[in-house]
Amino acid sequence: MNRIDKALMTELCTKANASERKRSHHTLHDSHSDPVQRVVIGLAPGTYVRPHFHKGDSRWEMLMVIQGSLTLFFFDDTGKVAQQMDLSHTGHLRLVEIPPHRWHTIAVSEANTVIMEIKEGPFDPATLVFAPWAPEEGEETVTEYLAELTAAKQ
Repeated sequence: MNRIDKALMTELCTKANASERKRSHHTLHDSHSDPVQRVVIGLAPGTYVRPHFHKGDSRWEMLMVIQGSLTLFFFDDTGKVAQQMDLSHTGHLRLVEIPPHRWHTIAVSEANTVIMEIKEGPFDPATLVFAPWAPEEGEETVTEYLAELTAAKQ
């Protein structure tokens, strides 16, 4: 039986804070071949998920904030922010289903944020398309890019 309790969330946040990538994953599915992928992720401010979309007509993704808060950004094909949504465990919006072929990323706005990510499997890295207009993870310009995103929040 899988459980998401306070101890697991604390462990994920502790690992995220100590991680270079500022995030830590706990999978609830058994393998990348499972038909539904379920992951609990601890996130620290400053983590960077390069804007991307999932190709394939049924490659939706669902994000739910369990603890903390973040902003979900959607982009047009040129990299301009088309829409943004603040998700929070205390706010009115906690869960968003992201349709396939929709450029998106997140900016974590609160320490010790924990999300649940659910998406159709099997996991195939070939279905991920990274935005050519955004920096790659690890590039020096990532911090500046995240700052520009969060500064432009409406």
